[in-house]
Amino acid sequence: PAGKPFRGRAVRAAALLTGVAAVAITTFFAAYLLGLGQEPNVVTITALNGEARWTGTGGRITHTLATGQRLPGGTLELLSADSWVEFKFQDGSTANLSALSTVTVSGREQKQLRLRRGRLCAMVQAQPEGFPLLVHTQTARLEVSETQCNVDAAEEMTTLTVNRGRVRLQRSSGGRTIHVPAQHQIVASMDGSMQLEAAPRREPVFRWNSNLKRDVVFGKWAPNLWHTGRRLKKAVADGTMTKKEAI
Repeated sequence: PAGKPFRGRAVRAAALLTGVAAVAITTFFAAYLLGLGQEPNVVTITALNGEARWTGTGGRITHTLATGQRLPGGTLELLSADSWVEFKFQDGSTANLSALSTVTVSGREQKQLRLRRGRLCAMVQAQPEGFPLLVHTQTARLEVSETQCNVDAAEEMTTLTVNRGRVRLQRSSGGRTIHVPAQHQIVASMDGSMQLEAAPRREPVFRWNSNLKRDVVFGKWAPNLWHTGRRLKKAVADGTMTKKEAI
């Protein structure tokens, strides 16, 4: 009888400890599962101009993007012709999207960009062996590592310009693969019968000369004296000037 109160207190204490342990375990697993559901940040916006829209996990849409904003995997859309956005991956690789462009960004296991349309300029740092940055378009798959390149994507073709480094391009139609070196350009078309060959990049043009009278394509080249002659003839016909005065 003397030991019953002690045993009762021990039982209550054990039950209390069991309850605390259960709450702790439940809280731990809840936090763990919640963490699994959160998408890790993939890129950071470093500069932007114009209208842009971000569609993230679960279809959540964000219209108010800002410099320094960190974003998980999702789709970035530029909504006006003068829009552009620059974003950076955690390893320092950067990409610049311009004009009416749309790109889906992923970086969970390997950096991937799916350029649906538009223009992308990428400055890619050295990537882990066997895990290059992948750029997918409608007509090609690009493997990029330690490279500076430009990609123009349309529904029927992809134009790749490599300024530094080398890019491995695989055409979607037929699966043919080619390595594009620095200072070269290539067009990958949906038409598998078209030749897939890299050509030296054209040098930029800084000066343009033309003889307008000789090179005119539409309309008629009319110098200033021709317009003066028309005005003088009209003045003579209206009687406001004599033929002698016009001459």
